[in-house]
Amino acid sequence: MFEMPGYQTLDQIETTSDIRLYRLLRQEDGLRVIAKTTKGEYPGSTMVDAFRYEYDVLKRLSGRGAIEAYSLEITPDRP
Repeated sequence: MFEMPGYQTLDQIETTSDIRLYRLLRQEDGLRVIAKTTKGEYPGSTMVDAFRYEYDVLKRLSGRGAIEAYSLEITPDRP
């Protein structure tokens, strides 16, 4: 199962050929969040750049119904 420091993994939501989505609980404040990560470890730079681009776009969105990106966390083996 997916592990990230400071978070408790609750369940896996979705899997595609490249991506996995997980429901996590942030231990600091109990906030439930969705984590998107690569399916495989050590993704190429193109995949990491795509995650950074998506995060930058999401940070600029605001308003009702917009997804809020809290952070982009890069571990040694995946975004």
